[in-house]
Amino acid sequence: MLNADGVLSPSAHWAAYKARTKNGGAEPEESATAKRKPAQWRDKTIVKMLTNPALLGWKMHRGNPVRDDQGNPILAAETPILTREEFDQVGALLAPKPVAERPPCGRTPAQCCCA
Repeated sequence: MLNADGVLSPSAHWAAYKARTKNGGAEPEESATAKRKPAQWRDKTIVKMLTNPALLGWKMHRGNPVRDDQGNPILAAETPILTREEFDQVGALLAPKPVAERPPCGRTPAQCCCA
């Protein structure tokens, strides 16, 4: 739906931002590279965004929370987007599902070639 609605993906948004700042806020010129279809939203991108501890209001550096002297995460936002309970629920919903066990092949364990 994000792709269909024309919402820029993070990489497409960043590319558009760089083009605007490079041109002093003017619209980027049409070129061969500008005519390409912008990067699309992917499921992995959304999962990565929804499981990022920054949603808890934590200050992050290179993917890790910045911590104070006592080891507690430093808050970068006065009001986090998600509470800890909500963040844990989202993480549980998006966690990889365990691979299902194979069904028995109908042979005795000694004859089974599946194990």
